[in-house]
Amino acid sequence: MTSFAQRWIEQLAARYNAEGPEALGDLRRGNGSTATVLKPDLLDELRVRPKEPPDDGGLWTSAKVAAFLARELGLEKVAVQRGWEALKACGMSIQAPRPKNPKSASPEEAAAFKKTSKRPSRRKPRSIRSDRSRSSPATSTGSA
Repeated sequence: MTSFAQRWIEQLAARYNAEGPEALGDLRRGNGSTATVLKPDLLDELRVRPKEPPDDGGLWTSAKVAAFLARELGLEKVAVQRGWEALKACGMSIQAPRPKNPKSASPEEAAAFKKTSKRPSRRKPRSIRSDRSRSSPATSTGSA
């Protein structure tokens, strides 16, 4: 019992007899096509380009990388997702500094707070001892 239909087993047997054991593997593996947008030479160029700011200034984003790819390939438009995939293929990620809290203290105020705050004690806190359980009477494990 194989859980395959008889017709499929017949096709596998015929393929095995004609081409040998290699014909029984997953033949879908080699079906992929070559890259149309993210070609190795273009990715090499892209690894160098983000070291300079983009043409419109600011930070590099997926959309800006996609626009760069479109210009380089002579295409009207490249999907933003391809820009993200290009960044990932180059080993990069989009990073931006975390915004500063507008209500945060100034460096002088933070230094003053550190000077006036209490320092933690270096002594170990006392352990809390617990008595025997009081939820049930004591029992003996010895024989009576």
